Amino acid sequence: MRPIDANALVGKLVGISETYNKMYDEWSANDYNKAIIYGKFTAIIDTILQVQREEPTLDYVPRQQWISVKDRLPRGMQNVLMFIDCRGVMIGYYSPIDDLWSYDGWMPVTHWMPLPEPPKGE
Repeated sequence: MRPIDANALVGKLVGISETYNKMYDEWSANDYNKAIIYGKFTAIIDTILQVQREEPTLDYVPRQQWISVKDRLPRGMQNVLMFIDCRGVMIGYYSPIDDLWSYDGWMPVTHWMPLPEPPKGE
């Protein structure tokens, strides 16, 4: 799957739809047979798919998700974001050797996520 700007795509498809609606009204008024209408319908679908393929791919940064400590623990004493029920979000690390979280507090950590990458220098 490839992320695209859905609003831009919808705008283009609305324009295509309006054009083909006018054409369909003409086809109906002229009473074309079903085979010809089916051929026109296939052309409409092909046009829509072509527009979708030509839509530029967006730069997409996936959003990180909180990981439950019941599901997985961080590897080797790296700083992570931790969620502690009564304290909120803090930065600390998990020590697999001691099976302990290191931070300024004593409440149990319920979730964690990796820290984002630091900004790139200019």
